[in-house]
Amino acid sequence: MKDLNLNNMDYYRIQINELQNGDKKHIPQVGKLVIKNRLFQQTQEIKWYNILQDGGRYALSKTTTESYDKEEDALSIINTYRGIGIYEDGKKLKSTTYKMIDLWKN
Repeated sequence: MKDLNLNNMDYYRIQINELQNGDKKHIPQVGKLVIKNRLFQQTQEIKWYNILQDGGRYALSKTTTESYDKEEDALSIINTYRGIGIYEDGKKLKSTTYKMIDLWKN
């Protein structure tokens, strides 16, 4: 059977790397719960990915990292990735709807 990835089971953390000079680098990460069904056993594990920001888009990577000097900056990336964002009152996303367009109508 294929791995089953439950998208609603995300976990978040900040990896903190301390350099020899004492500086700290903060890397925002998201963990995805993966359930593997084997013949006689089911296993669960969390796979961690680095959150990368490129302009207004986000990507996940296991190898490429993007680090921040301040923990608050890394936390801001996580919040924005989650869709919460830090916005003024009244400007937070409330809901998203989709309208289907019938192009075959005369």
